[in-house]
Amino acid sequence: MAEKPAPAPAQPAAGGDAAAGHGAAPEGGEAKSSKSGLMTFLPLILMPALCAGAAYGVSVVFLKKIDAMQTGILAKVVGEIPKGDAKTGASKDAAHGDAKKADAHGDAKKADAHGADADSHGAPKAADKGASKGTEKADDPDESVPIVSSDSGGPTAVTVNPKGTSGKRYLVAEIYVKRQAANDTTFKSRVEKKTKQLQEITTRELESYTIEELQKPGTKNMIQGKLLADFNRELSAQGHSSPVGKIIISKWIMQ
Repeated sequence: MAEKPAPAPAQPAAGGDAAAGHGAAPEGGEAKSSKSGLMTFLPLILMPALCAGAAYGVSVVFLKKIDAMQTGILAKVVGEIPKGDAKTGASKDAAHGDAKKADAHGDAKKADAHGADADSHGAPKAADKGASKGTEKADDPDESVPIVSSDSGGPTAVTVNPKGTSGKRYLVAEIYVKRQAANDTTFKSRVEKKTKQLQEITTRELESYTIEELQKPGTKNMIQGKLLADFNRELSAQGHSSPVGKIIISKWIMQ
């Protein structure tokens, strides 16, 4: 029996399905390649945006923390938690008000202290004034008042150079006056006020005598009468034309 010949392989038709299939394969590869490139560069495109968002979030959180720290510090300084935001100036107003209260409180304390000092200083002065009034000497109608004021603590005598001694001899005389009327309460003050005038009158009178005349017994009495008239003219006051009732010469020393 004769063998049948094997069928010959079919030849692909030119421009057929094979040609179509061969052309489609390259187009699908190009699409897959472009998608793969886009996915490769996508993280690089999104990275700046993500970084910017993250930086903004961190900045917001950091600024809030700074505001909280500032608020806490301001609250410690002022002494109370401010009701408003530190940036709005409300807490500054509160601090300024507290400072004013503190200043006013300090001024009040100073004023009280000053008043207390005034009282403490005023009380002794008042007491001293009362004490001085209590220790003031009562008026003495019989008091002997020196014609040389003794307020300075010095001598109450008059020293003169008698006539014709050329300054080599001198006389020391201590002279007092007593008032004529008991109701002449200003007599002592007038004597003290005119002490220089009374000393000048006495010096002029004593220097008109020599040593020999001053040693005579009757000379002192004569001088007393002369001084009495001169002192009355000097010390006269309204209602008291002759205020001096007596002149006392307590010391009479010649050298």
